[in-house]
Amino acid sequence: MKRIIFGIMLMLLLMAMFSLLIYYIKPTKAGWTGTVYIRADGSIDPQDAPIITYDKVTYRLTNNIISSANGIVIERDNILLDGMNCVVEGTTSFPYEHVGIDLTRRTNITIKDFNIHRFYNAIYLSYSSKTVISGNSLINNTVGIHLDHSWSNYVFGNSIINSLDGIYLEYSSDNVISRNSMTSYIHGIGIAFEFSSYNNIFENSVTNYDYGIVFYGSLNNNVHKNSITNNAVFGVDLRHYSSNNNISENYITNNAESGIHLEYSSRNIISENDIANNLNGVIFEYSSDTSVYGNSIANNGYGVYLFCSTNSRFCYNNFIDNNRQVYDAARDNPNVQPSTNIYDSGYPSGGNYWSDYIGVDLYGGPNQNITGNDGIGDTPYIINSNNIDGYPLMAPFKAFEAGVWNGRAYNVDVVSNSTVSDFRFNVDQKSIDFNVTGDDGTIGFCRVAIPKSLLWVDDGWTILINSQPITDYTRFEDENYTYIYFTYSYSTQTVIIQGTHAIPEYPSAIILTMFMLATTILVVLIRNRKLKHG
Repeated sequence: MKRIIFGIMLMLLLMAMFSLLIYYIKPTKAGWTGTVYIRADGSIDPQDAPIITYDKVTYRLTNNIISSANGIVIERDNILLDGMNCVVEGTTSFPYEHVGIDLTRRTNITIKDFNIHRFYNAIYLSYSSKTVISGNSLINNTVGIHLDHSWSNYVFGNSIINSLDGIYLEYSSDNVISRNSMTSYIHGIGIAFEFSSYNNIFENSVTNYDYGIVFYGSLNNNVHKNSITNNAVFGVDLRHYSSNNNISENYITNNAESGIHLEYSSRNIISENDIANNLNGVIFEYSSDTSVYGNSIANNGYGVYLFCSTNSRFCYNNFIDNNRQVYDAARDNPNVQPSTNIYDSGYPSGGNYWSDYIGVDLYGGPNQNITGNDGIGDTPYIINSNNIDGYPLMAPFKAFEAGVWNGRAYNVDVVSNSTVSDFRFNVDQKSIDFNVTGDDGTIGFCRVAIPKSLLWVDDGWTILINSQPITDYTRFEDENYTYIYFTYSYSTQTVIIQGTHAIPEYPSAIILTMFMLATTILVVLIRNRKLKHG
């Protein structure tokens, strides 16, 4: 009986997949049949192939290509190949064979506006560099775009549907993967990196795979501002000693097993991601020394799941309404080594916001024994005896971009029980301003962390709320930041924090040196003029 049910389910699955393929693969109009070569001398072989060129630099398709072998093979460098929205289609059945467009040992090629179906690799780069792949629709291939030992290529604006691997990099470095859309109903991996390093992956959409983005033995990659959703296992998966990768500002939601998974992968950075509605927010397995900060980790089963993973730092994260905020597998298994990590950066910097924290804020100071609020809970947030946030934040944390100077990006961090909006740093006015909104008749607070090298004062700060100055604020400092805490009555208020110095100013010592140099030059010019006319 079980075999019959399994057979029926398998048949229904295959029928569903076939229906999807029919939907996405419309019948190709009659076209030219065979393999096209663009030879090293710029000639097109065979001569009747549906590609034209007038200068042996720009090549354009004039008809569809149907091939039982490779579709187009490029043997010439420094050319642009425009598909003109024509179709290049293989004729084999799944598992597919051959290559749609083959670039082996090529440089400075542009491939644009193709529709490529039913090949093993829709576009294949091997030992190739400085290639641009853009605006292509790649449907029902085993691999959409495959970079093999290739470097300094730019892959952007492509649509990849129903490929087992959307984009696959092996032993490839310094590539940019940007603004591509990858969707699959046959699962697989959206973007896979195998022993590939120093790649930049940003603003891509990856959905409905088994794994969204996978790193295997890969180092120093940047994964930034991607949408990684509805994948059957992990959103982002770092495994087999993938280290020094930066996973930042991604939208990672509704992934079945975990938003981010690390296995035997240490020394990574996970920052400012929205990690929500996954079975687990972040899983650490035998992974340590990772910095996790500025993330929103909300509505997951476990916010963070730890298995034999120590010495990572979790700070300035918002842990909101997870079934269990942090879970150490050693809790229920005495054979598992306990995980010990760090959950705050000391005082006055603080720790994390925990939605289930029940403490109050009546005192301040390193020992929380000085009368007065500071935006930090008076008692620690205890995960277990090995993991304690000594300075839990009393409201969610949010980082606002203040600008970039001398190659350094500056943020101003705000902890507030208000909705904070319309943040601005005005370098000319030497001020910060933003709006705060909450329910009428209640009391709001802000704890604003300002980099000392961004905005500072000689004496006191000027703080205005709806143009009215307040003097009952509290200021804390550490080596790098000034922390300002103040309260106000709701509804919607405009806050202005005024300093006396801002980052583009020259320090007084430099100004004095420049003045003395200018004076010396002027004296020399006057003396030389007197000698000339003496």
